[in-house]
Amino acid sequence: MDYQFKLTSSLEKIFFGPMDQLPETAEASILKNERFSFQLVGWTSGHGWPRVNCGLQVESELAPWITVRRVGYVPSTVPSMSNCDDDDYITKSPGLFPDPLYSIEDGVIELADEQSRAFWITVDPQGKKTGTFPIVLRITDKDGQPLSELCFTLSILDCALPEQKLRNTGWFHGDCIAKAHGVEMLSEAHFELLEKYLSLIHIS
Repeated sequence: MDYQFKLTSSLEKIFFGPMDQLPETAEASILKNERFSFQLVGWTSGHGWPRVNCGLQVESELAPWITVRRVGYVPSTVPSMSNCDDDDYITKSPGLFPDPLYSIEDGVIELADEQSRAFWITVDPQGKKTGTFPIVLRITDKDGQPLSELCFTLSILDCALPEQKLRNTGWFHGDCIAKAHGVEMLSEAHFELLEKYLSLIHIS
């Protein structure tokens, strides 16, 4: 059985194909009131079954401010118009595209046999830490045997971004949420769903 793991930028879009050509990222710097994200990408093969669970342990002084989530996928049947002559698309072919982020439980990450899978790692020190910090990611198999150890180094500079004065509006379509989940508009179930979606929005 083969396992491969790699750290890459949050700007990379991780599809299901092999990750051989994916650029690696191992360090970055931020100001102390910024948030930063990067991705852990995993690949496995030779299992003979579709899903493989692994353990992920994060060791760092920044651990209290680190969140790990699984990158999910959504269908896109029309990623571009048929007469589009823009060459800056990642792909114009319909398929599954990385978009939502899902919580993981008990440090368990799920890989798929012969498919790349991505995990979104966010560091949000909230102005409480400065300095240079290694973030060690230890990955084990389902029996706890070590598979890989990767290290990302994040430098947090002792200076802050000024208060943002730019106004930004993000559209939130409550009617689409009701339709997607098959619930009645303004029902109790609808408000419960809205609360969950709104809790994922970072407002500053």
